[in-house]
Amino acid sequence: MNAAIFAPEIALFALAVLVLLVGLAQRESQSSQVVGWLTFVGLLAVLGVSFTLQEGQSALDGSYMNDGLALFAKKLFLSASALSVLGTLTLRQVAFTRRSAEYHFVILASVLGMLVLASARELILIFVSFELMSIPLYVLTGFNKQEKTVPEATLKFFLVGTASSAMIVYGLSFVVGVTGGTSLSAIGPALASGQPMMMLGMTILLAGLGFKIAAFPFHMWAPDTYEAASTPFVAWLAVAPKAAGFIALTRLYVEGMGQASLVWQPTVAAVAGMTIVTGNLMAIPQQNIK
Repeated sequence: MNAAIFAPEIALFALAVLVLLVGLAQRESQSSQVVGWLTFVGLLAVLGVSFTLQEGQSALDGSYMNDGLALFAKKLFLSASALSVLGTLTLRQVAFTRRSAEYHFVILASVLGMLVLASARELILIFVSFELMSIPLYVLTGFNKQEKTVPEATLKFFLVGTASSAMIVYGLSFVVGVTGGTSLSAIGPALASGQPMMMLGMTILLAGLGFKIAAFPFHMWAPDTYEAASTPFVAWLAVAPKAAGFIALTRLYVEGMGQASLVWQPTVAAVAGMTIVTGNLMAIPQQNIK
Protein backbone atom coordinates (compact mmCIF):
# COMPACT_ATOMS: atom_id res chain seq x y z
CA MET A 1 0.00 0.00 0.00
CA ASN A 2 1.32 3.42 -0.97
CA ALA A 3 1.35 5.50 2.24
CA ALA A 4 1.80 8.72 0.23
CA ILE A 5 -1.91 8.69 -0.59
CA PHE A 6 -2.61 9.43 3.09
CA ALA A 7 -0.04 12.25 3.36
CA PRO A 8 -2.51 15.14 3.93
CA GLU A 9 -4.53 13.14 6.45
CA ILE A 10 -1.43 12.10 8.40
CA ALA A 11 -0.07 15.65 8.33
CA LEU A 12 -3.40 17.06 9.53
CA PHE A 13 -3.64 14.52 12.35
CA ALA A 14 -0.11 15.41 13.45
CA LEU A 15 -1.04 19.10 13.34
CA ALA A 16 -4.10 18.47 15.54
CA VAL A 17 -1.99 16.65 18.14
CA LEU A 18 0.62 19.42 18.03
CA VAL A 19 -2.05 22.11 18.52
CA LEU A 20 -3.43 20.26 21.53
CA LEU A 21 0.00 19.85 23.12
CA VAL A 22 0.97 23.48 22.52
CA GLY A 23 -2.32 24.62 23.99
CA LEU A 24 -1.71 22.57 27.12
CA ALA A 25 1.83 23.91 27.48
CA GLN A 26 1.01 27.60 26.95
CA ARG A 27 -0.59 29.88 29.50
CA GLU A 28 -4.14 31.06 28.78
CA SER A 29 -3.02 34.59 28.00
CA GLN A 30 -0.56 33.32 25.40
CA SER A 31 -2.28 30.29 23.91
CA SER A 32 -4.94 32.12 21.84
CA GLN A 33 -2.66 33.81 19.31
CA VAL A 34 0.04 31.14 19.39
CA VAL A 35 -2.34 28.26 18.74
CA GLY A 36 -4.30 30.25 16.17
CA TRP A 37 -1.25 31.14 14.10
CA LEU A 38 0.13 27.61 14.48
CA THR A 39 -3.14 26.18 13.14
CA PHE A 40 -3.24 28.65 10.25
CA VAL A 41 0.35 28.01 9.18
CA GLY A 42 -0.12 24.27 9.66
CA LEU A 43 -3.19 24.23 7.42
CA LEU A 44 -1.25 26.06 4.72
CA ALA A 45 1.49 23.44 5.04
CA VAL A 46 -1.04 20.61 4.72
CA LEU A 47 -2.50 22.41 1.70
CA GLY A 48 0.97 22.37 0.18
CA VAL A 49 1.21 18.63 0.87
CA SER A 50 -2.10 18.08 -0.95
CA PHE A 51 -0.54 19.48 -4.13
CA THR A 52 1.96 16.61 -4.11
CA LEU A 53 -0.77 13.98 -4.47
CA GLN A 54 -1.10 12.21 -7.79
CA GLU A 55 -4.44 11.59 -9.41
CA GLY A 56 -5.43 7.93 -9.62
CA GLN A 57 -3.76 6.72 -6.43
CA SER A 58 -5.78 4.12 -4.54
CA ALA A 59 -5.51 2.10 -1.34
CA LEU A 60 -7.49 -0.38 0.78
CA ASP A 61 -8.53 -2.45 -2.26
CA GLY A 62 -10.03 0.56 -3.99
CA SER A 63 -12.00 1.78 -0.96
CA TYR A 64 -9.85 4.91 -0.83
CA MET A 65 -8.95 6.75 -4.02
CA ASN A 66 -7.61 10.15 -5.04
CA ASP A 67 -9.36 11.13 -8.26
CA GLY A 68 -9.69 14.63 -9.65
CA LEU A 69 -12.77 15.42 -7.56
CA ALA A 70 -11.10 14.27 -4.34
CA LEU A 71 -7.97 16.32 -4.98
CA PHE A 72 -10.02 19.44 -5.72
CA ALA A 73 -12.23 18.90 -2.66
CA LYS A 74 -9.25 18.50 -0.32
CA LYS A 75 -7.72 21.74 -1.51
CA LEU A 76 -11.09 23.47 -1.07
CA PHE A 77 -11.55 22.14 2.47
CA LEU A 78 -8.06 23.14 3.57
CA SER A 79 -8.25 26.60 1.99
CA ALA A 80 -11.65 27.37 3.52
CA SER A 81 -10.49 26.12 6.91
CA ALA A 82 -7.36 28.26 6.81
CA LEU A 83 -9.43 31.38 6.03
CA SER A 84 -11.84 30.55 8.87
CA VAL A 85 -8.97 30.13 11.34
CA LEU A 86 -7.50 33.44 10.18
CA GLY A 87 -10.84 35.13 10.85
CA THR A 88 -11.04 33.52 14.30
CA LEU A 89 -7.81 35.28 15.31
CA THR A 90 -9.75 38.55 15.47
CA LEU A 91 -12.28 37.24 18.02
CA ARG A 92 -11.81 38.49 21.56
CA GLN A 93 -14.55 36.65 23.45
CA VAL A 94 -13.41 34.81 26.56
CA ALA A 95 -14.29 31.42 25.09
CA PHE A 96 -11.95 31.89 22.13
CA THR A 97 -9.06 33.25 24.18
CA ARG A 98 -9.29 30.86 27.11
CA ARG A 99 -10.05 27.68 25.12
CA SER A 100 -8.30 28.42 21.86
CA ALA A 101 -6.51 25.06 21.68
CA GLU A 102 -9.78 23.21 22.16
CA TYR A 103 -11.48 25.20 19.39
CA HIS A 104 -8.72 24.68 16.85
CA PHE A 105 -8.26 21.01 17.72
CA VAL A 106 -11.96 20.34 17.17
CA ILE A 107 -12.04 22.19 13.85
CA LEU A 108 -9.01 20.21 12.66
CA ALA A 109 -10.79 16.97 13.59
CA SER A 110 -13.74 18.02 11.44
CA VAL A 111 -11.46 18.87 8.51
CA LEU A 112 -9.83 15.44 8.85
CA GLY A 113 -13.24 13.85 8.37
CA MET A 114 -13.74 15.93 5.22
CA LEU A 115 -10.42 14.81 3.75
CA VAL A 116 -11.26 11.15 4.32
CA LEU A 117 -14.78 11.62 2.93
CA ALA A 118 -13.44 13.13 -0.27
CA SER A 119 -11.55 9.92 -1.13
CA ALA A 120 -13.92 7.32 0.36
CA ARG A 121 -15.33 4.71 -2.04
CA GLU A 122 -16.98 2.43 0.51
CA LEU A 123 -20.26 2.94 2.37
CA ILE A 124 -18.99 2.36 5.90
CA LEU A 125 -15.99 4.62 5.32
CA ILE A 126 -18.26 7.32 3.89
CA PHE A 127 -20.52 7.21 6.96
CA VAL A 128 -17.68 7.18 9.51
CA SER A 129 -15.88 10.07 7.83
CA PHE A 130 -19.17 11.99 7.57
CA GLU A 131 -19.72 11.61 11.31
CA LEU A 132 -16.10 12.54 12.06
CA MET A 133 -16.82 15.76 10.18
CA SER A 134 -20.26 16.36 11.72
CA ILE A 135 -19.81 15.68 15.45
CA PRO A 136 -17.21 18.46 15.95
CA LEU A 137 -19.65 20.90 14.32
CA TYR A 138 -22.01 20.56 17.29
CA VAL A 139 -19.18 21.45 19.65
CA LEU A 140 -18.11 24.43 17.54
CA THR A 141 -21.68 25.75 17.32
CA GLY A 142 -21.98 25.87 21.11
CA PHE A 143 -18.44 26.98 21.77
CA ASN A 144 -19.37 30.48 22.96
CA LYS A 145 -21.89 29.10 25.45
CA GLN A 146 -22.21 32.38 27.41
CA GLU A 147 -24.39 33.82 24.64
CA LYS A 148 -28.11 33.41 25.33
CA THR A 149 -29.02 32.02 21.91
CA VAL A 150 -26.19 29.48 21.70
CA PRO A 151 -27.54 26.61 23.88
CA GLU A 152 -30.85 26.44 22.01
CA ALA A 153 -29.17 26.57 18.60
CA THR A 154 -26.64 23.92 19.59
CA LEU A 155 -29.29 21.58 20.96
CA LYS A 156 -31.42 21.95 17.83
CA PHE A 157 -28.40 21.34 15.59
CA PHE A 158 -27.40 18.29 17.65
CA LEU A 159 -30.88 16.74 17.68
CA VAL A 160 -31.44 17.26 13.96
CA GLY A 161 -27.93 16.04 13.18
CA THR A 162 -28.44 12.90 15.26
CA ALA A 163 -31.78 12.21 13.58
CA SER A 164 -30.22 12.65 10.15
CA SER A 165 -27.39 10.26 11.04
CA ALA A 166 -29.99 7.69 12.08
CA MET A 167 -31.75 8.14 8.74
CA ILE A 168 -28.48 7.67 6.88
CA VAL A 169 -27.74 4.46 8.77
CA TYR A 170 -31.30 3.24 8.20
CA GLY A 171 -31.02 3.89 4.47
CA LEU A 172 -27.62 2.22 4.31
CA SER A 173 -29.04 -0.86 6.03
CA PHE A 174 -31.40 -1.39 3.09
CA VAL A 175 -28.61 -0.81 0.58
CA VAL A 176 -26.22 -3.24 2.27
CA GLY A 177 -29.00 -5.78 2.74
CA VAL A 178 -29.87 -5.79 -0.96
CA THR A 179 -26.34 -5.59 -2.39
CA GLY A 180 -24.74 -7.90 0.18
CA GLY A 181 -21.73 -5.60 0.50
CA THR A 182 -20.58 -2.07 1.15
CA SER A 183 -18.93 -1.23 -2.16
CA LEU A 184 -20.23 1.72 -4.18
CA SER A 185 -19.94 -0.29 -7.38
CA ALA A 186 -22.71 -2.64 -6.20
CA ILE A 187 -25.34 0.11 -6.03
CA GLY A 188 -25.86 0.49 -9.79
CA PRO A 189 -26.58 -3.18 -10.61
CA ALA A 190 -28.93 -3.49 -7.62
CA LEU A 191 -30.95 -0.46 -8.78
CA ALA A 192 -30.99 -1.73 -12.35
CA SER A 193 -32.59 -4.95 -11.14
CA GLY A 194 -35.57 -2.97 -9.83
CA GLN A 195 -35.26 -3.95 -6.18
CA PRO A 196 -37.92 -1.94 -4.27
CA MET A 197 -35.94 -2.11 -1.00
CA MET A 198 -33.00 -0.58 -2.83
CA MET A 199 -35.12 2.34 -4.00
CA LEU A 200 -36.45 2.84 -0.47
CA GLY A 201 -32.95 2.76 1.01
CA MET A 202 -31.57 5.31 -1.44
CA THR A 203 -34.57 7.60 -0.82
CA ILE A 204 -34.12 7.51 2.96
CA LEU A 205 -30.39 8.03 2.50
CA LEU A 206 -31.04 11.10 0.34
CA ALA A 207 -33.33 12.54 3.03
CA GLY A 208 -30.63 12.03 5.68
CA LEU A 209 -28.05 13.78 3.54
CA GLY A 210 -30.58 16.57 2.92
CA PHE A 211 -30.62 17.26 6.67
CA LYS A 212 -26.82 17.40 6.72
CA ILE A 213 -26.55 19.99 3.96
CA ALA A 214 -29.63 21.98 5.10
CA ALA A 215 -31.61 21.41 1.92
CA PHE A 216 -35.29 22.43 1.95
CA PRO A 217 -37.38 21.15 3.73
CA PHE A 218 -34.66 19.79 6.05
CA HIS A 219 -33.12 23.16 6.91
CA MET A 220 -34.85 23.93 10.21
CA TRP A 221 -31.59 23.86 12.16
CA ALA A 222 -29.81 26.39 9.95
CA PRO A 223 -31.37 29.76 11.00
CA ASP A 224 -30.64 29.39 14.72
CA THR A 225 -27.18 27.95 14.10
CA TYR A 226 -26.20 30.72 11.70
CA GLU A 227 -27.42 33.37 14.11
CA ALA A 228 -25.84 31.97 17.29
CA ALA A 229 -22.38 30.82 16.16
CA SER A 230 -19.37 33.04 15.50
CA THR A 231 -19.06 34.64 12.07
CA PRO A 232 -15.81 32.89 10.96
CA PHE A 233 -17.28 29.51 11.91
CA VAL A 234 -20.60 30.20 10.15
CA ALA A 235 -18.78 31.26 6.99
CA TRP A 236 -16.79 28.03 7.10
CA LEU A 237 -19.89 25.96 7.95
CA ALA A 238 -21.67 27.33 4.89
CA VAL A 239 -18.81 26.27 2.59
CA ALA A 240 -16.71 23.30 3.70
CA PRO A 241 -19.20 20.90 5.38
CA LYS A 242 -21.83 21.56 2.70
CA ALA A 243 -19.27 20.93 -0.02
CA ALA A 244 -18.46 17.65 1.74
CA GLY A 245 -22.15 16.80 1.62
CA PHE A 246 -22.20 17.43 -2.12
CA ILE A 247 -19.17 15.15 -2.47
CA ALA A 248 -21.09 12.38 -0.69
CA LEU A 249 -24.09 12.96 -2.97
CA THR A 250 -21.85 12.74 -6.03
CA ARG A 251 -20.24 9.51 -4.87
CA LEU A 252 -23.53 7.83 -4.01
CA TYR A 253 -25.94 9.13 -6.65
CA VAL A 254 -23.69 9.71 -9.65
CA GLU A 255 -20.63 7.48 -9.49
CA GLY A 256 -22.22 4.66 -7.52
CA MET A 257 -25.38 4.34 -9.60
CA GLY A 258 -23.98 3.92 -13.06
CA GLN A 259 -26.79 4.07 -15.64
CA ALA A 260 -29.39 4.51 -12.90
CA SER A 261 -27.92 7.94 -12.15
CA LEU A 262 -29.89 9.30 -15.15
CA VAL A 263 -33.09 8.70 -13.16
CA TRP A 264 -31.79 10.10 -9.87
CA GLN A 265 -29.84 13.09 -11.15
CA PRO A 266 -32.90 15.44 -11.38
CA THR A 267 -33.78 14.68 -7.76
CA VAL A 268 -30.23 15.22 -6.55
CA ALA A 269 -30.00 18.42 -8.60
CA ALA A 270 -33.20 19.66 -6.96
CA VAL A 271 -31.75 18.94 -3.51
CA ALA A 272 -28.58 20.85 -4.43
CA GLY A 273 -30.61 23.77 -5.73
CA MET A 274 -32.70 23.92 -2.57
CA THR A 275 -29.49 23.93 -0.51
CA ILE A 276 -28.19 26.98 -2.41
CA VAL A 277 -31.52 28.81 -2.08
CA THR A 278 -31.88 28.17 1.66
CA GLY A 279 -28.24 29.07 2.19
CA ASN A 280 -28.77 32.44 0.54
CA LEU A 281 -31.92 33.06 2.57
CA MET A 282 -30.09 32.29 5.81
CA ALA A 283 -27.48 34.89 4.88
CA ILE A 284 -30.11 37.65 4.85
CA PRO A 285 -30.13 39.63 8.13
CA GLN A 286 -33.19 38.80 10.19
CA GLN A 287 -34.31 42.42 10.38
CA ASN A 288 -34.63 42.49 6.58
CA ILE A 289 -37.08 39.60 6.52
CA LYS A 290 -40.66 40.86 6.61
